[in-house]
Amino acid sequence: MQCFLKRVQVKHKRINLKNVD
Repeated sequence: MQCFLKRVQVKHKRINLKNVD
């Protein structure tokens, strides 16, 4: 479960970075 959450967090971080750009 934690691994899955980590993957989701990474995806959200990437999306946030894209939104910021």
